[in-house]
Amino acid sequence: MASGLGLLLGAGCTVPLEENPDVCTTGDAMCRDVDTLVFCDENHVRQVVDCNDYCVANYGVDWTSHGCSAENADNRCQCDYDQIDGMIAQCYPDEIYCQDEEYITYCDMTQGYGDFTGTPATLTCDQYCKTTLGPDYSSYLGCTADNTGNLCNCEYDMIDGDIAECVPSDILCMDGGQVAICNDSYYYDYFNCTDKCVTDQGEGAISLGCDPAVTEDPCQCVIPE
Repeated sequence: MASGLGLLLGAGCTVPLEENPDVCTTGDAMCRDVDTLVFCDENHVRQVVDCNDYCVANYGVDWTSHGCSAENADNRCQCDYDQIDGMIAQCYPDEIYCQDEEYITYCDMTQGYGDFTGTPATLTCDQYCKTTLGPDYSSYLGCTADNTGNLCNCEYDMIDGDIAECVPSDILCMDGGQVAICNDSYYYDYFNCTDKCVTDQGEGAISLGCDPAVTEDPCQCVIPE
């Protein structure tokens, strides 16, 4: 099926929504959105196709698209047969795709028909991380199709008992004059407020105490007059 789709794309068997006369390089492709593929045909014409329509037109009414994936050169619309005897859908372990920014559809092998097929299941990314990796895993970025190895951006929640996952700009005031500030990698950086004040404002700076509501200066650093 996969190689056949690549040939069909090259042969111009499409359901075009529009054409762009600008010359392009045959084989180039991109996803306009999760359902729309833009590719360059053998005549160097850019074609725009709806992936669901494409799968039905080229394979039949029982075929469906699991979303556009420009990186999958052999099956960019991820066409797959959706039914068994017209009733229950089946899938294979490597079939996984983002429904939108919050939901993911994957192949649940625990509800399968043997060792090689399962049934499609749709969950929020946070549920998916906990279901497939364990209760200590969470998703903080949602589903991102370009992160092919970890679509839901699952991360382990705890490191040595300390909070290890957060949302950038989160601030925690801790015992001993410490402050925890979430960085862009979704982990907390820990600082001693006295040391942070000296680093930020120079020698002689002191902390008036930690206040997470003061996001620009949670250690409330000042230089005494």
